[in-house]
Amino acid sequence: MTEPASTKPAVVMSKRTYQRQIPLFIVSLVGAIFIAEYFTANPELKPPIKSPLTPLTSELTAWGTIIYAFTLLFGYVGLLRYQARRVQQRKTTRLAVLGGTCIGAAAVFTILGIVLPGGITGSQFRMWYTYIVTFAGGGMYTAWVHHPYNSYRYFRLTSIESAMMFLSWILICLRELSMFVAIWEPFYAIGTWIEGVPNTAVQRAALAAYGIGSLVLALRALVWKEPGLVEMEMA
Repeated sequence: MTEPASTKPAVVMSKRTYQRQIPLFIVSLVGAIFIAEYFTANPELKPPIKSPLTPLTSELTAWGTIIYAFTLLFGYVGLLRYQARRVQQRKTTRLAVLGGTCIGAAAVFTILGIVLPGGITGSQFRMWYTYIVTFAGGGMYTAWVHHPYNSYRYFRLTSIESAMMFLSWILICLRELSMFVAIWEPFYAIGTWIEGVPNTAVQRAALAAYGIGSLVLALRALVWKEPGLVEMEMA
């Protein structure tokens, strides 16, 4: 049986209230307090007190850290539950093996952090973390070559933009390979110039666009003119 039509507006309004309006009000209020602290700074106050609102913003920052910690814990628990469901499958698949590896690694490092002297800041735990996680991460970092290659493969070098992107990537790669630099030294200067001049210019332009867009989005949110995900779902 479907719900009566008369109850749907009330459900929608309730969902919009606790999923959009209340969080938006809290974010707007906190953001306004931090903005007010910046503009009410008093140079006569002794650090770390910069404004009459500094104690309030410090308290809000502390609570933000606490909420972030719980959110991070919730994410870890959700990840482990997701991997556990993979392991519970009766079929031995690649995803099940990866899930078991993830759960096993989390369990091992949790135990090491508890039983080793000094906890997670101790020298022994740091040794295990460095020689396992850090080195594995370094191996995964080398996959950066694979991702640009896929991008260029999708571009198919069918335009001037894609050709310039591929050429820039090749020259920067040649700069990082000492063998090619030893063969022809200008490879290093060319790659450094590409990374330092055109790349930096594009990044600054993108950052400026991102900053302006974020400011406009924040202002629209503060005046309650920005539709959220709930509004889009209700549309």
